[in-house]
Amino acid sequence: MSMHGHLRMLTPSQIALVKREPSGVRTLLSVLDRRQVDVHKAWHGLHFLLTGEAGHADGPLAFIAVGGEAVGDDLGSGPARVIDPDATRAIADALDALGLDEIGARFDPDRMTELEIYPGGWRDKAPRWRCSLMQHLEEVRTLVREARDEGAGVLIWLSDR
Repeated sequence: MSMHGHLRMLTPSQIALVKREPSGVRTLLSVLDRRQVDVHKAWHGLHFLLTGEAGHADGPLAFIAVGGEAVGDDLGSGPARVIDPDATRAIADALDALGLDEIGARFDPDRMTELEIYPGGWRDKAPRWRCSLMQHLEEVRTLVREARDEGAGVLIWLSDR
């Protein structure tokens, strides 16, 4: 089974709805939305580039793997997590403070392999993985910035597809 990461912008009213009725997460996700980014298997690599950690990390840049409040049922690899508008603002600001070159310099296939960063194969396909991670990072930054600018939050989840 593979784990795919997804992020979707949520309005404050959508956040209130999924917190009030957690079963509504599945219904919400069944509706296609242009305000969604799928980072596929790159989610853990992105977490590493942003935090330098394989697992738990503190601060707004840890949002992909550990941020937010769990809501709803298990979607394949745990429940979705809601990041409220204030936390989204902090994440966007933290991402804005980092340059893409600085983040890209953190790509270390040997260390990522040593830490067992999902999905593996970092050494074998390093140039392709680095390019993919940087592309996904830019998509995530754009989504989080838009959410911040609209006073929205973000829903993050891992699924098996």
